[in-house]
Amino acid sequence: MAKRKKNKRAISKKGRKPEKNQVSLPCVPVEWAGEPRFVIFFIPLRESLPIPIETMCFKRAEKVDWLEAVTFWPTPESREKMQPISHEGENFVSLKFWQRKSRILPSSEPFDLAMEVAKIVSRRKTSKTGSSKKEKIHTLPNDQIGTTIIEAVTPLLPELDLENNVNLDLSLSSAFDRCLHHIEELAEAYRIASSDLYSTPVTRCSVYFAVPWTSREPADVKSYGGIGIFLTNVGEQHITAPKSPISHAEVDKTALILERTRKGDPLVAASRSRWVAYRALRIESDTVTAVIQAATSSEMFFNTVIQMIAWEETVSPNDAAVWFDQGLSKRLRTYYGPKLGGNWDTCNQNAPLGNWSKNLQFCRNKTVHDAYVPSIEEAEAALNAGDEALDFLMSRLCEKRNEYPRTTLLLLGRPGLERRGLYAGKIKTFVEKVAASENDWLIEYNTWAKELEKALANSTLKCNS
Repeated sequence: MAKRKKNKRAISKKGRKPEKNQVSLPCVPVEWAGEPRFVIFFIPLRESLPIPIETMCFKRAEKVDWLEAVTFWPTPESREKMQPISHEGENFVSLKFWQRKSRILPSSEPFDLAMEVAKIVSRRKTSKTGSSKKEKIHTLPNDQIGTTIIEAVTPLLPELDLENNVNLDLSLSSAFDRCLHHIEELAEAYRIASSDLYSTPVTRCSVYFAVPWTSREPADVKSYGGIGIFLTNVGEQHITAPKSPISHAEVDKTALILERTRKGDPLVAASRSRWVAYRALRIESDTVTAVIQAATSSEMFFNTVIQMIAWEETVSPNDAAVWFDQGLSKRLRTYYGPKLGGNWDTCNQNAPLGNWSKNLQFCRNKTVHDAYVPSIEEAEAALNAGDEALDFLMSRLCEKRNEYPRTTLLLLGRPGLERRGLYAGKIKTFVEKVAASENDWLIEYNTWAKELEKALANSTLKCNS
């Protein structure tokens, strides 16, 4: 093992010792290139994990060659309480639980500000000169709820960058993900056992965005380096900038969506599921919900568009119900292709919907039927595939906009056509001379869709009888 060099930044040429607040040793040796070393993260949980245990070790399936010859304790304190760990080279994550009486809270400034304004307004006293007297605001104690900080230890294993060099950032990131995986494994068991509905999954998106870390040599519990800060996830959901007022165009869009929501627009409901999918992935790292909601949104878009086409073609609800006797993939090939054109083959990976079938539908089915938990990468691929399928659907409607102008306008709207440079010719004439004189399309469609729902229910009852 390479020896650790002195920290030249901390000690000057004159040999002066570093100041009290300076770190005298680097977190890892300057020349580290994958040598045996443990990394230690100190992870504060947003929701306490009230389990009265001190340490827990998770052995993993993968092998680490240099662990075969190493005997160690996870933490210095564990020397007196447990036998040293010695095994056949399995990777591991060891957890030590630190419980505090006081709770670490997310920023409560917006709430405190709102309460301050409310108290000032509701309790203001006006002097003879007309000025208001400010009242002192008192806060409630918050030390009744504990905080859990987890000291997580795992081998620091080398990860290579694109140039095939050892990359410390990638190595730390992989180690941190291993630790979170097993913390969440324990937290999930606790949630199920206790039915604690307020406890949130432990993911990169749910822990604090900055986590202290250090490292040490495996066999030497006194060889800790300095303390660094590992940024778990610095996305906008963690450090939110104040929002600026939206533009007039966005106000109009918001008002339109509000109006269509109140009319029961199924396309808005499909968009809501898509939003839930992205929030689950980006904010909560809940890949199960993300994949299921993305698939739900995708299927809602497909089903609603074909139903709107049937309504626009004045197909009776009973006749349209027959279209839904088939599964979605076959229905796409049977009805969508002939009406909208293009390649709707979901079995061909080179077709536009091949990626949707492989990365979204297959992942959704595996998640629902096999209790599979997709990885972040799989969920990303699933959501991207759903977006690609929606883009394909809109592109086909754009091509057929003059044959199905109502359905096209309900899905894309005039702004969507304008962005594509397609609001001209027949579709523009239709809007100006025909659309304005017709009854509200959403009301007309929803009336038709309710009859279709009854026809589908009757068809289901017949099949089950």
